[in-house]
Amino acid sequence: MLFRSGLMASIALCFYGQPRFINNPEIANSYHKQFFSNPNYQIDCYGHLWYSNDAVYESTSWVKEMPKYGASTGTLETLYSNYNFKRLIVEEPKQFRFSNNAMRKEYLDICENTPIPLTEVRENNTLSHLYSKSQSLRMVPDDYDFYVSCRYDTVITDVPDLNQIAND
Repeated sequence: MLFRSGLMASIALCFYGQPRFINNPEIANSYHKQFFSNPNYQIDCYGHLWYSNDAVYESTSWVKEMPKYGASTGTLETLYSNYNFKRLIVEEPKQFRFSNNAMRKEYLDICENTPIPLTEVRENNTLSHLYSKSQSLRMVPDDYDFYVSCRYDTVITDVPDLNQIAND
Protein backbone atom coordinates (compact mmCIF):
# COMPACT_ATOMS: atom_id res chain seq x y z
CA MET A 1 0.00 0.00 0.00
CA LEU A 2 1.30 3.43 -0.88
CA PHE A 3 0.60 6.22 1.53
CA ARG A 4 1.01 9.96 1.03
CA SER A 5 4.58 9.78 2.24
CA GLY A 6 5.52 6.49 0.57
CA LEU A 7 5.47 2.99 2.02
CA MET A 8 5.03 4.02 5.66
CA ALA A 9 1.82 5.39 7.11
CA SER A 10 2.30 8.95 8.34
CA ILE A 11 0.51 9.51 11.62
CA ALA A 12 -0.05 12.70 13.59
CA LEU A 13 -0.57 12.09 17.29
CA CYS A 14 -2.58 15.07 18.53
CA PHE A 15 -2.33 15.43 22.32
CA TYR A 16 -4.60 17.66 24.37
CA GLY A 17 -5.56 18.47 27.94
CA GLN A 18 -3.90 18.67 31.33
CA PRO A 19 -0.58 17.05 32.26
CA ARG A 20 -2.10 14.42 34.54
CA PHE A 21 0.11 11.48 35.47
CA ILE A 22 2.87 12.29 32.98
CA ASN A 23 5.41 10.82 35.38
CA ASN A 24 3.68 7.44 35.11
CA PRO A 25 5.98 5.61 32.66
CA GLU A 26 3.19 3.22 31.66
CA ILE A 27 1.48 5.98 29.68
CA ALA A 28 4.47 6.99 27.52
CA ASN A 29 5.53 3.35 27.19
CA SER A 30 2.11 2.48 25.79
CA TYR A 31 2.43 5.13 23.07
CA HIS A 32 5.93 3.93 22.25
CA LYS A 33 4.77 0.32 22.07
CA GLN A 34 1.67 1.01 19.96
CA PHE A 35 3.05 3.72 17.67
CA PHE A 36 6.74 4.69 17.85
CA SER A 37 8.16 1.17 17.79
CA ASN A 38 6.19 0.17 14.70
CA PRO A 39 8.62 0.34 11.76
CA ASN A 40 5.70 0.86 9.34
CA TYR A 41 4.67 4.15 10.93
CA GLN A 42 6.17 7.64 10.58
CA ILE A 43 5.01 9.45 13.72
CA ASP A 44 4.87 13.18 14.48
CA CYS A 45 3.44 14.62 17.69
CA TYR A 46 1.50 17.83 18.18
CA GLY A 47 -0.15 19.07 21.31
CA HIS A 48 -2.08 21.61 23.28
CA LEU A 49 -1.44 21.70 27.02
CA TRP A 50 -3.14 23.45 29.90
CA TYR A 51 -0.15 24.18 32.13
CA SER A 52 1.08 26.56 34.77
CA ASN A 53 3.83 26.01 37.33
CA ASP A 54 1.47 26.79 40.19
CA ALA A 55 -1.75 25.30 38.81
CA VAL A 56 -3.69 22.72 40.78
CA TYR A 57 -5.56 20.33 38.51
CA GLU A 58 -8.68 18.52 39.58
CA SER A 59 -9.63 15.02 38.59
CA THR A 60 -13.08 14.29 37.27
CA SER A 61 -15.73 14.39 39.97
CA TRP A 62 -16.82 10.80 39.34
CA VAL A 63 -13.34 9.52 40.23
CA LYS A 64 -13.60 9.99 43.98
CA GLU A 65 -10.26 8.49 45.01
CA MET A 66 -8.15 10.78 42.82
CA PRO A 67 -7.10 13.94 44.68
CA LYS A 68 -6.19 17.32 43.29
CA TYR A 69 -2.62 17.47 42.09
CA GLY A 70 -0.17 20.18 41.20
CA ALA A 71 2.04 20.53 38.20
CA SER A 72 5.05 18.25 38.31
CA THR A 73 8.58 19.56 38.28
CA GLY A 74 9.94 19.05 34.79
CA THR A 75 6.51 18.68 33.17
CA LEU A 76 7.45 20.25 29.84
CA GLU A 77 10.82 18.51 29.73
CA THR A 78 9.15 15.16 30.43
CA LEU A 79 6.60 15.69 27.67
CA TYR A 80 9.24 16.70 25.10
CA SER A 81 11.40 13.76 26.14
CA ASN A 82 8.50 11.31 25.81
CA TYR A 83 6.97 12.60 22.59
CA ASN A 84 9.43 14.94 20.81
CA PHE A 85 6.68 17.35 19.75
CA LYS A 86 6.91 19.04 16.39
CA ARG A 87 4.71 21.72 17.91
CA LEU A 88 3.28 22.20 21.39
CA ILE A 89 1.03 25.07 22.45
CA VAL A 90 1.08 25.73 26.19
CA GLU A 91 -1.62 27.89 27.78
CA GLU A 92 -2.40 28.67 31.39
CA PRO A 93 -5.65 27.05 32.52
CA LYS A 94 -8.68 29.28 32.10
CA GLN A 95 -12.37 29.20 32.85
CA PHE A 96 -14.96 28.68 30.13
CA ARG A 97 -18.68 29.42 30.07
CA PHE A 98 -21.24 29.17 27.29
CA SER A 99 -21.34 32.54 25.57
CA ASN A 100 -25.12 32.74 25.49
CA ASN A 101 -28.22 31.07 26.87
CA ALA A 102 -29.17 29.49 23.52
CA MET A 103 -25.88 27.56 23.44
CA ARG A 104 -26.34 26.52 27.06
CA LYS A 105 -29.90 25.31 26.35
CA GLU A 106 -28.72 23.35 23.30
CA TYR A 107 -26.09 21.64 25.44
CA LEU A 108 -28.67 20.89 28.14
CA ASP A 109 -30.98 19.37 25.51
CA ILE A 110 -28.17 17.11 24.29
CA CYS A 111 -27.37 16.02 27.84
CA GLU A 112 -30.99 15.74 28.94
CA ASN A 113 -30.85 12.01 29.66
CA THR A 114 -27.49 11.97 31.42
CA PRO A 115 -27.43 11.42 35.17
CA ILE A 116 -24.90 14.20 35.82
CA PRO A 117 -26.39 17.71 36.11
CA LEU A 118 -24.82 20.64 34.28
CA THR A 119 -22.82 22.57 36.83
CA GLU A 120 -20.32 25.37 36.28
CA VAL A 121 -17.53 22.83 36.73
CA ARG A 122 -18.99 20.46 34.13
CA GLU A 123 -19.63 23.34 31.74
CA ASN A 124 -16.04 24.51 32.13
CA ASN A 125 -14.64 21.00 31.76
CA THR A 126 -16.64 20.30 28.60
CA LEU A 127 -15.67 23.56 26.91
CA SER A 128 -12.05 23.35 28.08
CA HIS A 129 -11.81 19.81 26.70
CA LEU A 130 -13.24 20.84 23.32
CA TYR A 131 -11.01 23.93 23.09
CA SER A 132 -7.82 21.99 23.87
CA LYS A 133 -8.71 19.19 21.47
CA SER A 134 -9.49 21.63 18.67
CA GLN A 135 -6.22 23.51 19.25
CA SER A 136 -4.19 20.29 18.96
CA LEU A 137 -5.94 19.32 15.72
CA ARG A 138 -5.83 22.76 14.08
CA MET A 139 -2.04 23.03 14.19
CA VAL A 140 -1.47 19.85 12.21
CA PRO A 141 -0.82 20.14 8.47
CA ASP A 142 -3.21 18.33 6.15
CA ASP A 143 -0.64 15.85 4.83
CA TYR A 144 -0.89 12.85 7.17
CA ASP A 145 -2.52 9.52 6.44
CA PHE A 146 -3.97 9.26 9.95
CA TYR A 147 -4.76 11.66 12.80
CA VAL A 148 -5.02 10.22 16.31
CA SER A 149 -6.50 12.28 19.14
CA CYS A 150 -4.57 11.52 22.36
CA ARG A 151 -4.74 12.45 26.03
CA TYR A 152 -1.69 12.92 28.23
CA ASP A 153 -3.19 10.66 30.91
CA THR A 154 -4.36 7.66 28.89
CA VAL A 155 -2.67 4.29 28.53
CA ILE A 156 -3.10 2.87 25.02
CA THR A 157 -3.64 -0.89 25.21
CA ASP A 158 -4.38 -1.68 21.58
CA VAL A 159 -4.39 0.05 18.22
CA PRO A 160 -5.89 -1.39 15.04
CA ASP A 161 -3.44 -2.16 12.27
CA LEU A 162 -3.53 1.10 10.34
CA ASN A 163 -2.03 -0.54 7.27
CA GLN A 164 -4.96 -2.96 7.22
CA ILE A 165 -7.46 -0.13 7.63
CA ALA A 166 -5.86 1.70 4.70
CA ASN A 167 -6.23 -1.40 2.52
CA ASP A 168 -9.93 -1.90 3.35
